[in-house]
Amino acid sequence: MKNFSLLILVIFCFKSAFAFDLKKLGDTLQKDLGGALKELEKGLNQDQGTNSIQNKSNNAQNYDKTENGVNGKIVNGICLISHTASNGKKYQTKLNIVNGTASDCEYHRVQYVRDTVPEVENRIAEKKKRLKLQKEKKLKQAKQREKQKKLDEENKRKKIAAEKKKKDQLIAAKKNRDSRGTWGVSFNNTASDLKGKCNPIYQIFMCKNEDGVYTYVSMGKDGFPNRIYRAFGSYSVTGFTKYNAKLLKRYKVIKSPTLEEREKFIVPRYGRDLVYYYKNTKKDSKKPMYITLYTASLSYKNPKKSIYIGYLSKEFFENTILRDMEKKKKKEDDF
Repeated sequence: MKNFSLLILVIFCFKSAFAFDLKKLGDTLQKDLGGALKELEKGLNQDQGTNSIQNKSNNAQNYDKTENGVNGKIVNGICLISHTASNGKKYQTKLNIVNGTASDCEYHRVQYVRDTVPEVENRIAEKKKRLKLQKEKKLKQAKQREKQKKLDEENKRKKIAAEKKKKDQLIAAKKNRDSRGTWGVSFNNTASDLKGKCNPIYQIFMCKNEDGVYTYVSMGKDGFPNRIYRAFGSYSVTGFTKYNAKLLKRYKVIKSPTLEEREKFIVPRYGRDLVYYYKNTKKDSKKPMYITLYTASLSYKNPKKSIYIGYLSKEFFENTILRDMEKKKKKEDDF
């Protein structure tokens, strides 16, 4: 009985130990198999990701599309979008889309068609319009210059013709003009005749003789001298009377200063002067027909009087001075 109990105890212990070893073995096997399965699943997933990326890359590299005149393609991860504008100029945009898809590049291509192409064409149209306006403006300016050139040439031609006509008229009139004169100047001299020996100042020529004395020549509207005169110093009663006496011996007095004019002359002012007119009555005389002795001031600010002796052309005296004298006399007598 004792031995039987001992046998039962041994069997129980062995059974317990064996059961414990089997459980431990099962756990170990389950752990090892689970890890192997996880590694296998990881490897499968990596292969699938690699294949997906590879397929995605192959799809992107094969993208090359042209629509609405705009081309899009992917080269080495760069999305190239290009088109040729209406002016023949080529435009291109580069976009970095590494790991991007064909649809990414297509999206940018569509945006390019929608936004960039119209903007480029608007700029081209504006430039064409601006160039057209500039061309039209230049053409208009060229036409205006040509028109002005022709007008200037026509005006020049007319001016030359008018000057020639005037010159011819002066030459013709010179033949009938009084050839009398004094101090180296004749009443039939023209401006061209005087320019060689006199200096023109407006309508007056200043002619200097060998002694340094100036002779002044006043030109009329007809192109001939109407008065030839010289200055004989500052006014004095003695000097003025002396020159009057000399002229009276040679010429016939036509007009003397009136009593009223002499009274006003006591207070010398600009415009208040003493004037004598004489006539050369000698036949075949080379001296001018009409002579004047007078006083004059340079200006209102300089009323100081000087003595002048002048010779007047026949036309100027008879058509201007004598006529004014007659009008004045008639006015004074009409009361």
